[in-house]
Amino acid sequence: MVKRTFKFDPCFARHLLVLAWHARRCESEILKLTIGRTLILGAIALMLGLFGCLSYYVWPPDIISGRPTILGSVESQDGERFQVIQFWNHNDFYTTQLTHFRPDASTNIAVIDSDDRKEWSCSIRLIEEEKKVVVFLKSKKQVFEYRWDCEPKNIRR
Repeated sequence: MVKRTFKFDPCFARHLLVLAWHARRCESEILKLTIGRTLILGAIALMLGLFGCLSYYVWPPDIISGRPTILGSVESQDGERFQVIQFWNHNDFYTTQLTHFRPDASTNIAVIDSDDRKEWSCSIRLIEEEKKVVVFLKSKKQVFEYRWDCEPKNIRR
């Protein structure tokens, strides 16, 4: 039987130290990449959350396009036509208005709300016997009534 003795090699110890240093360096680089990815994903999640909360009140394509949205319309038998229109007013959220188109080609605009949040539709009902239009907006949970037999306030011809 041969007896082996372990001889300490300083070069071997140096190699172990170098390997340990590289392992620690690789761990810190992996940690840096993980922290960087986490920060990027967190920023994206924050922006999406902010966009989601903001779009509850403001629909971003409306800000860009500026187009009015027709929420509902109805027409009477004698040619009176009514439309509930909403548009981004560039100051204070949305303006919701009822536009009355008369058979003589004149129009009357009644503002329902000048500081409204985004609506996608509304309920509009025509009561011809009373010459009245009733508009119900979901966000306000209130009824807007408009009588067209009264003298209009602001007629556009």
